[in-house]
Amino acid sequence: MTSDRGDWRRSESVMPPAGLSAFPGVGGHSAILCAGCRQAGRCRLGIEALEAGDDGSVVGRLRLGVEHEGAGGVAHGGSVMAAFDELCGVVPWSAAVLAVTADMQVSFRRPVPIEHELDLRAWPEHRDGRGGWTIGAELRLPGQNTVLAVARARFVERDPEFHYARFHQWLSARTGRISDANT
Repeated sequence: MTSDRGDWRRSESVMPPAGLSAFPGVGGHSAILCAGCRQAGRCRLGIEALEAGDDGSVVGRLRLGVEHEGAGGVAHGGSVMAAFDELCGVVPWSAAVLAVTADMQVSFRRPVPIEHELDLRAWPEHRDGRGGWTIGAELRLPGQNTVLAVARARFVERDPEFHYARFHQWLSARTGRISDANT
């Protein structure tokens, strides 16, 4: 698929879409924190120093701590997948668009070490005219050409004013109780 570069709405830094508040920075650099990490004041996955490129890409660093170890000094695959999900979500976010994960496939090329600084990169591969994004991503050892894992994700755009409210209505209708999560 090819990128439709004319559709990217760029901002100078990684900023939230209209209607959503900015999140605190991580390690002195601009970064976006999910609701689960916002209270800790840092990304608990270990993502740091996100920067948006003029081409719609986002680069950053990842350091998976011992709490993300699967075994033998190797990161748990689910932690790597969560880091890819976070990073891929920043691609539309940096274009002032809220988009959520529809699906994602991750291929592991090498074991991903814990307690090492790693390079992350995600980029838009395609944006259709109906709110769909295809995003590619990779995780590398810094300063080397060694790819540890790659991801390809599909995200769909959502209206930030209504998306979470609809979710809470849907959940309440099925569980009979109102969610106490922040909206």
